[in-house]
Parts: sequence; C-alpha cells; structure tokens
Amino acid sequence: EILTSPVYFSTDQCTGSVIRGLSAIPSPEKISGPLLIVGNHQLFGFDMWMMVPHLYEDRKIALRGLAHDIVFQSEKKGNNGLMEQID
Repeated sequence: EILTSPVYFSTDQCTGSVIRGLSAIPSPEKISGPLLIVGNHQLFGFDMWMMVPHLYEDRKIALRGLAHDIVFQSEKKGNNGLMEQID
C-alpha cells in the first residue's frame, strides 16, 4: 500500500488553503449538503477501491463512484460498449 497509496489534498473552507490529507473535509454530521470528491484516475477508476476505506476510516464518509453510461452499454443496443471500443 505504501507504493500505491493515493495522496489526498483538501481545501480549508474558512481560509481557502490547500491542506495535505483529509482533515479539511467536514465530518458527515457537519455537512449540510452534498460533498463532491474528485479523483484523478484513468480507465475504470481502480484507485477508488483505495479511496473508499481511507475516506470511511478518516472521515466516516461512504464514497460512491460514478461512471459514464458508455461503460454500461452492451452489444444488444447496437453499440459495442467501452471495452470493444478500446480494443
């Protein structure tokens, strides 16, 4: 995990300064609306599986991933789907 562990940065809401780590992300009981967490990843977001336990253990935030519709398209709809478009 040391070699592949992601590096987190968060922005302090009061000062606007960027902080290394998750400490500036408010805990769920202090959040009054949605929270957007952006990950910079490539194909299929394999890094999300490292982010899920880190965010839950540090901030008690259950992370959910999003994907574009093209990932879920199948040949039945007349589209080859993402994997066959990549090949």
